[in-house]
Amino acid sequence: MHTPLPFPGLPPSPVFENQTIRMVVRPTLGGERLRIRLSNAYGSSALEIGSAHVALVAHDSSIMPESDHVLTFAGQPSVKVPIGAPILSDPVNMKVPAFAEVSVSVYLPRSTPATTTHFWAQHETYVSGPGDFSAKADISQPTTKMSWYWLSDLEVWTADRVGAVVTLGDSITDGVGAKQGTYGDWPDQLAKRLEAKGEASSLAVLNEGIGGNRILYDGAGINALARFDRDVLAQPGVSDLIVLEGINDIGWP
Repeated sequence: MHTPLPFPGLPPSPVFENQTIRMVVRPTLGGERLRIRLSNAYGSSALEIGSAHVALVAHDSSIMPESDHVLTFAGQPSVKVPIGAPILSDPVNMKVPAFAEVSVSVYLPRSTPATTTHFWAQHETYVSGPGDFSAKADISQPTTKMSWYWLSDLEVWTADRVGAVVTLGDSITDGVGAKQGTYGDWPDQLAKRLEAKGEASSLAVLNEGIGGNRILYDGAGINALARFDRDVLAQPGVSDLIVLEGINDIGWP
């Protein structure tokens, strides 16, 4: 996660009010239970979530209705995330195949500026008109964004002993330039190669790239050294790390 990128030519960070955001992520590991982590790391006020749902994607903004589950937080369907804090949902019993697209729908009842974001999502994000569409099978005529908002993690439980490799880097790792929805970034290609070798079930691949990120200085997200604890060591099950970072320190001295 990072603050909105301060680069010329980028669209302004959106403000959502009485709207539902449907984000699509694709875990490389399958399992029987999952939970999500939301982050208000860079917010200036509490983040109010009116409701949240998780489901398997059918296509575009449509979900498979039979897979839909309400997300709760300490047993409650709504939550206020304090300034600077993350929050974990309660676990959901939901079978998720490896490489299946998962929809996370979040309803924001009040005016909420997108202060904690990830600019380059690997799949389009769908934004509704007025109303709570988090439980709907489809969002009618949504607008699309290229970013994820407040969603910092999806964690899958598995009965097997598995590890995770974190890929820490800049835009090359983040996948900037790859067509959204094709998963052409190299961490996803690595995951598919592990699958072809029969090793995908024992090693998840976590993409922690931020386009424009640097090792020594902030700018496009806090620098790699400052976010190392949060984005690498604090991730569950980490056993390996691949670092590809530094070109932006050369390009933007």
